[in-house]
Amino acid sequence: MPEQNKQNPETKNLSEIVSDAFKELNETFIAFFKAPKALWGVNVPYIIEGLVYFGILTILGKYSSENLSVNDAQAGLIYSFVTGGITFSMLMFGGVSDKIGVRRSLALAFILFIVGRFFVALSGSLHMGSGLWSPMFF
Repeated sequence: MPEQNKQNPETKNLSEIVSDAFKELNETFIAFFKAPKALWGVNVPYIIEGLVYFGILTILGKYSSENLSVNDAQAGLIYSFVTGGITFSMLMFGGVSDKIGVRRSLALAFILFIVGRFFVALSGSLHMGSGLWSPMFF
């Protein structure tokens, strides 16, 4: 019979395991902080956007039920349309962003953001409607 090499796994005590884990964690943080600025410029806004997105989704149903005078079924529809709209927009406008470039895409998004904020700010004084059809909702 051919001899089989039996490898004994290294046996480490608890203090060595913990020490190795902290060394690996330390190396990860060092690599994280030495990352190029471009990586930081992409990932930090992405993390903030993710926090905002999931934060809004968390309170959207409750806000809709309490402040827009809709029942739970309508609040669920609102929630579905918002998440579906965001997903559809990413699918459709991702290609547009690739075609016109990142700078133009961001400039266009910022302009649309400012116009939307303008309508939200004036929605109370311009009598633009209330409930689901007000600019405050959209």
